[in-house]
Amino acid sequence: MQSLIDDFGVSELQLPENYRCPPLVIELANALIEKNLNRSAGKKPLKAVKQGESGDVVRIFRFNTVDDEAGWIAQDIAARNPAERANCAVLARTKKLLDLAGRKLEEAGVPIYFAARKDEFKSAPMRMLHAILRLVNSKEDKQSLARLSKAFYEIEGISIELAPVLSRASADGQDLLRSWLAEVKRRNTLEERTRSLLEAGIRPLLDSLIYRDFADKLLKWAEACQSGSQQDENTFNEFEEEREVWNQILAEITKKFEGEDVSLHQLLHELDLTSKTPPKPPLAIPCFTIHASKGMEFGHVYLMGLVEDQLPSWAAVKKGDKSLEMQEERRNCFVAITRTQESLTMTFSTQVFGWSKQPSRFLAEMGIES
Repeated sequence: MQSLIDDFGVSELQLPENYRCPPLVIELANALIEKNLNRSAGKKPLKAVKQGESGDVVRIFRFNTVDDEAGWIAQDIAARNPAERANCAVLARTKKLLDLAGRKLEEAGVPIYFAARKDEFKSAPMRMLHAILRLVNSKEDKQSLARLSKAFYEIEGISIELAPVLSRASADGQDLLRSWLAEVKRRNTLEERTRSLLEAGIRPLLDSLIYRDFADKLLKWAEACQSGSQQDENTFNEFEEEREVWNQILAEITKKFEGEDVSLHQLLHELDLTSKTPPKPPLAIPCFTIHASKGMEFGHVYLMGLVEDQLPSWAAVKKGDKSLEMQEERRNCFVAITRTQESLTMTFSTQVFGWSKQPSRFLAEMGIES
């Protein structure tokens, strides 16, 4: 930023006003982040726009064990009225802490939602669909060819080596998908429903680029394969959820382009930009890593695991208090507490997964006695 100002004479406009957090949370956040030595000179502290609120806006609790900590969080959330519970979220530095909190919430009868951005589909049918569409759009995409062959093997148990496909494409001057089709059709073990999909589904797609009809056919074929599958059960893991995500993405794209026909190229571009994560189920409590929570906001935030070697991480502690790693961990804590709209609950334990731990230095930096 300073280089831009010095070299090009640009002016800097700061927007320190915070419309999300209660004033007390802003006070804690400013006290914390000002300890970062490499913070830009002249950067203004956050300024709370919300008026002061009554009640337990910030709460801090200490527990003997992390199991007690997670159990208390679950019970505290379960005891809230439905409206408040719907606006709760549990944040932690690591997935291991979130898994423990999730188990305790489920034991308390509270549904949970683990959210992590998925840039690619995970189930074999959806990976196969995505790979085929990419190959239609980009005829020499070897990476998509490999993904297609892997997904097809997981579903059908038929291994298609890439070398013959590449050789056929080079010799015949065909695109990779047509060469792959020719190689697959040579297999005598090919089931009739699969042969029908290849001949009545993929070939018209290559000629017309009408991807919606093909997607419907492939998903129906995958459903039939699932019901009679002898393959690894992981093949269809998340298939139903991802099928719903596919339908939702199509609906959103159609709405975005106001009902116009969306080209295959546009569709793939939108797919690349869109997370494949299923939407949060109703009434489920989101459990996020701090990194995944960036850009979000929640009424009632529970930040757990505020101990040394967790937040800050072991690596940052080892590097030292003035290290870049420690400053990044401080920013992580800053992000976590500023997700808060109404109340912030911070918790820590003297023993975490069998190891004795000290309270996080960030608590003291915020002016909180532990």
